[in-house]
Amino acid sequence: MKVSVPGEGVQWLKQKLSDDIWLSENQVAQQAQILRTSHNPIKLGSEEVNGVDCYIIQVTPEINTLIKSGLAEQLSEYGDVKNLDWGQVVKYNSAKVWIAKDKYLPTKFYWDISLEILPQELGKTTNYFDKIAINITFQMKFYDYNQPVVIQLPPEAQNAIEQPPS
Repeated sequence: MKVSVPGEGVQWLKQKLSDDIWLSENQVAQQAQILRTSHNPIKLGSEEVNGVDCYIIQVTPEINTLIKSGLAEQLSEYGDVKNLDWGQVVKYNSAKVWIAKDKYLPTKFYWDISLEILPQELGKTTNYFDKIAINITFQMKFYDYNQPVVIQLPPEAQNAIEQPPS
């Protein structure tokens, strides 16, 4: 995974995943679940994505769905997230999805979310940190449904930093 870390630049990370996690990595199903549970859908118009005519829909993803999608697990390294008031923590949360007009399959997904967590919300003292501010911008494109895939590892990823297994 290629990540950009403020102050440290771009880094490549790698992590071994269990078979169960691989089976749960159905990105289309995850995005569909986010859309099914979202609020305030607004049709923004139409646009072509990779030559496919699409509807553009803007939604507000439901917080509990986001937590189940792995957001809470990622934040747990900072402390106990079980008692977080996610309504207070999430400062901005919006997503857009481009849906193919002919087959009603997603072709593009864009999500923008900002979080701010104070140390006391994680059971920490203010000596631990002032606050955690996280801004995530996430974009995926979906294409070639049910087609074989060849994965070519980029040369700069050869020496990726090993992360603990999930």
